[in-house]
Amino acid sequence: MPARKGGADQVPQMDQGMPFVFDVDGTTCFNGTQMPPEIVEAITRCRAWHPILFASARPIRDLIPVLPTELADVPLIGGNGAFTRSDGHIEVTQFSDSVRRSINDIIDRYELEYLIDSSWDYSFHVTQEREILERVDQAGLANRVAREELPEYAKVVLFGAGDVALTELAKLGVTINIHQSEDLVDLSPTAVDKATALLALNIPTGEYVAFGNDQNDLRMFENAAYSVCVGTSEVGKLADRVITRADVGTAIDALSSNVAAPVVS
Repeated sequence: MPARKGGADQVPQMDQGMPFVFDVDGTTCFNGTQMPPEIVEAITRCRAWHPILFASARPIRDLIPVLPTELADVPLIGGNGAFTRSDGHIEVTQFSDSVRRSINDIIDRYELEYLIDSSWDYSFHVTQEREILERVDQAGLANRVAREELPEYAKVVLFGAGDVALTELAKLGVTINIHQSEDLVDLSPTAVDKATALLALNIPTGEYVAFGNDQNDLRMFENAAYSVCVGTSEVGKLADRVITRADVGTAIDALSSNVAAPVVS
């Protein structure tokens, strides 16, 4: 595992009880449906020493089916920070009504395909197969409705948005993550990302360990005490370590066990 920010190859000393934050798709889950047993076991061992959280681009609705039973009750960040769940309570940050109208206008003028999440239900319009749709409401917990019927917009995914549309979206002041490999951009409300969601869950900047793999993990990496990038990604330049998928469980164990005593719940 090559060193990055810190420039040190040794495993750092982690504070007892320092939270560990795990991205899901591409970091701890690689088939869109379940986490490998060895990663589940490593995270479960980590939980004996540290609080753990999952922070994903998925809304809470789509995180629930992926979590193994033994980790189903942990705090969650969804929609790249637009959703948080703690002690079973879900909080949602939504786009303002004016930004919602502007997004709709851009969708219509540029004839964009989309996937829009409200606090629970969703709407999408596509003309071709999209990989991300395979992860939408896998457990049948919500309803697909027309976008006009959504009570609010919490997260918006747009497919095939060109430079002109992106320029207009940028003027809205929303948080934009570009995923070129899937030809999509995902939008979150202004100043919403995984790092701000951690603050909302009372986890201070510089006081957590982060595992991630994509652009939407960038701010979380910037504000972590220690960060681990899984796989090859531009965000790896900001990580303390870059590892392969095969090394995830080992890396979790190495970091989480290097403390004085386990957390007592």
